[in-house]
Amino acid sequence: MTTTSTEARRPATGGTRTTRAVAVVPTYQEAATVDTVLDRLLGLDLPDGTSLDVLVVDDSSPDGTGDRVLARADLDDRVRLLSRTGREGLGAAYRAGFAAALEAGYDAVVQLDADGSHPAAAVPAMLARLAAGEADVVIGSRYVAGGGTEGWPWQRRALSGAANLYARGVLRLCTHDATAGFRAWTADAVRRTGVLTSRADGYGFQVENTWHAERAGLRVVEHPITFVDRTEGDSKMSVRTALEAVRLIAGWGAASVPVAVWVGVLAVLTALARLPFLTTALTSDEGGFLMVAAQWSPGSSLYGDYWVDRPPLIVAIFGLAHLLGTAGGGWLGETIALRLLGLVWAAAAVVLAGALGAALARRSRGSAVAGLAPRPPETGEEPRDRRAGTARLLPLLLATLTAALVTSPLFGADQVDGELLALPFVLAGLLAVVRTWSARSRTTSVGWWLLTGVCAVAAPAVKQNMLGVALAAAVSLLVLASRGHRRAALRGLLACGAALLVTLGALLAVAAWRGTDPAGLWEAVVTFRLQASAVISSSASSATPARARALLLAAVASGAVLLPLLAVAASATSRVRPVRGGVPLGLLALVVTGWETLGVLLGGSYWHHYLVGTIPGLLLCAAVVVEQRPQVQEPGWARRALVGVVAYAAVVTMVALPIATVMTHRPTSETAVTAYLAAHARPGDTGVTAFGDPQLLHGVGLTSPYEELWSLPARVRDPGLTELTAVLRDDSPTWVVTTGTDIATWGVDATTADRVLASRYRLVDTEGDWSVYRLDG
Repeated sequence: MTTTSTEARRPATGGTRTTRAVAVVPTYQEAATVDTVLDRLLGLDLPDGTSLDVLVVDDSSPDGTGDRVLARADLDDRVRLLSRTGREGLGAAYRAGFAAALEAGYDAVVQLDADGSHPAAAVPAMLARLAAGEADVVIGSRYVAGGGTEGWPWQRRALSGAANLYARGVLRLCTHDATAGFRAWTADAVRRTGVLTSRADGYGFQVENTWHAERAGLRVVEHPITFVDRTEGDSKMSVRTALEAVRLIAGWGAASVPVAVWVGVLAVLTALARLPFLTTALTSDEGGFLMVAAQWSPGSSLYGDYWVDRPPLIVAIFGLAHLLGTAGGGWLGETIALRLLGLVWAAAAVVLAGALGAALARRSRGSAVAGLAPRPPETGEEPRDRRAGTARLLPLLLATLTAALVTSPLFGADQVDGELLALPFVLAGLLAVVRTWSARSRTTSVGWWLLTGVCAVAAPAVKQNMLGVALAAAVSLLVLASRGHRRAALRGLLACGAALLVTLGALLAVAAWRGTDPAGLWEAVVTFRLQASAVISSSASSATPARARALLLAAVASGAVLLPLLAVAASATSRVRPVRGGVPLGLLALVVTGWETLGVLLGGSYWHHYLVGTIPGLLLCAAVVVEQRPQVQEPGWARRALVGVVAYAAVVTMVALPIATVMTHRPTSETAVTAYLAAHARPGDTGVTAFGDPQLLHGVGLTSPYEELWSLPARVRDPGLTELTAVLRDDSPTWVVTTGTDIATWGVDATTADRVLASRYRLVDTEGDWSVYRLDG
């Protein structure tokens, strides 16, 4: 709160004067120097047609500074005092003084310190440069030719120079002395720069207004001065104010960089974070899919000679990794090729998350196409600056959250699996759904609905439970129809449906050409999953609930579970913002997050990479938090909490990454088995793993005569091991690798298969829990 002891004098407008200037001098504990400064200012020989008043802004100095100024004001009507209650900082004092100057109608404002360090003798020349139209802002500069300092120790000179280099570098300023506090402004420049709305309260005030002036296109000129260190009183510079300036400059610099650039930086960092896993051993899924993809052609099973409960697009992507890894004589290798693809997919997910955030932030513009033209702002609707902040905050938060989660070892960042490969398709589809609501023409709207249809097929064609796009599209169409926009809903349904059918038809046609029939696919991705759930629930080992607990712990430790809870809390404690032509975000978040959670629970095996499939829903939950209009008594708490959660997730990832890198590069019993097979297997050898872990075979180039490369399909489709027994007896694979000393495990009857193994194979190596058998003879 501020009070004025004497009102600022409104200068006379008659006579020959053309420039009416006022010097704003902030003070706190400056009783020893303020009279000297006033004498110097009032005794200046000013240019013709120029007058200069002095406005001292005092923060109730306990040393009587204000009383001394009042005494001078009684003697000279050019002196005025603006007395403020309490010490509120240098920036606040200047803002109060500048506001009073503008209200009084001055043409120019000079700012300078009260300690005598700024040479008042330079004021006439600085005002003359303003009057001549040479500049909008004149800065008394120490760092141009003719400028300098006196009485400073080398440490102070070094600190000041470093501060200016830092400010110029971060903010890309042309001004050499951005921290200078001695300036002359035209009144118009004060308004255009936004001095009164600046935020810095310490010495960052000078840098902030230099930055704003240059960004506003004002002519900023530096006038050489010699800065003389104060000889009386105490400096107000402190470590706290210096650190505040450093922090603010960093924030302004970051804010001046386009959001798209920051999202690109996050994408690059995501790629770099996954680089340490390029050469780690393949996981079971990775090795198995590479084996399937390498031989996918008409054969004896669903995908060539192998069977897997996955749709064809994931096999095609692994086929791409196989082609890249074996091209040019295989110099790259399939492992590195696959991990590079995963790296690209993860970076693409970050970019798409940023784009989704940008689309959600601007959805309130509405769409004439969708029949949802934007309404005029309602009473109490969020201010323009808050909307601008949302437009910047939301893309960055969603991109940062995605980067943190797709590189988190808690989310299985050391491997490439279906959830990661489907993620960009889900995010692209959600982006398309959101953009349909803000499309500015029917053609654009139809285009986004077409992309929605493509992604609605592509995502589950990689991982069949990734149905978030289809659900989001259905919700959006139903909302459109329920609001009476039936034509827009019908147009979207036709476009989305047509794209869906064409994409699905093309995918099935290519799969059929490679020997995979539609009926077999349905049995694999739908019927089998229902059967597998029954098998897991009835006969799973103790490892399954242990993995479930580990998965829940990972979700908690990563911060992921906090986002839905925060979205609920923010919605419950905030005023609901009316949907002005935007996506019903809360409903979308509820449907998508609910489905993804159900998918994790019904997956049955509870691997950590299942959590990647929840990222789209988590992003929507974060957007719900940003959208809420906070209650007056606790403004913005939900946003601050969200930023904290995202920062926490990023920190957890940064801590876990080096640990996971070390752990995944350590030798294991699996790598020992692979090494043994590589040393003893000969060209033409084949092998079987009982059960799962096809990466052991793939690592040494062995094929398998048994079509079930994974353990769960073997338990569901061959529970009596009739097919495996026939393979061991008739196809006679060279190598058999088992967990334990025999084939027996949960969910299967291995009696006959174990007899064949004992009669035809001999144990040749044991590595940890693994046993390696070789065919006799």
